[in-house]
Amino acid sequence: MAAEFDVEPDGSRPLGDEMEIESPPDSQHITSNESNQPLDSGPQSVIEADNNGSNDKFQKLCTMLRRHEPAFLKFSQDSPQILVNSVSAAKDLMQLTILVNKTNEDVAAEAKRQAEHNKNVMLILKNADRPYQEIQTRTGTMQQRLDETVDENPTKINASIQERLNKTIAEDIDAMKERLNETVTGIFAKIDASMQNGTELYEQAVIRAFEESGIFKTIVQKAVAKLQPHVSHPVDNGNNALDEDIQ
Repeated sequence: MAAEFDVEPDGSRPLGDEMEIESPPDSQHITSNESNQPLDSGPQSVIEADNNGSNDKFQKLCTMLRRHEPAFLKFSQDSPQILVNSVSAAKDLMQLTILVNKTNEDVAAEAKRQAEHNKNVMLILKNADRPYQEIQTRTGTMQQRLDETVDENPTKINASIQERLNKTIAEDIDAMKERLNETVTGIFAKIDASMQNGTELYEQAVIRAFEESGIFKTIVQKAVAKLQPHVSHPVDNGNNALDEDIQ
């Protein structure tokens, strides 16, 4: 389409009677006289009506194009840079998409690993819970038995000690009686032997028998042990200090 238009200072095209439109070569020019002539009902009138409608549409199209021509020109000038920016933006978008996908994969892998870790931890805790409960039960049982033993032991211990003490005292008394009987029997035997020989009087025989039996020595040693804290000088084996204190 070849058309020349005058451009206003503001970049707009003149409208109305000032614009000249070059009609297509095949279009038929309609004069004002022809437009005033009545139309017949033949084929010629239909063709002329179609031409008039085409001219109106063509004129409207041209008007619209002239109205938006600055924008079209601006777009045609900016379109190369827009295409470059679009390509760069598409590349950046692809890189961003790859990064987002990688991040999502990493997050999914970490979530899976964490879930597996939690599963293993729960399994370990579950396996450890039974021994722990058994230990708690055994500890409680042992504590209960210990408490019962502590409560029962004083009575049992006291009874056992008393029994052993009574048994020991009885055994000691029996041993002392036996030794005393043996000693007394020995003393009387020695007294009888001395008197039968006629060498000593009864008193002398009794004293010698006691001296030989060691009773006097035992009595003196026990007396010295009891009196020792009150004696101011050392005590010798001859009992001289005891004799002096007695005198």
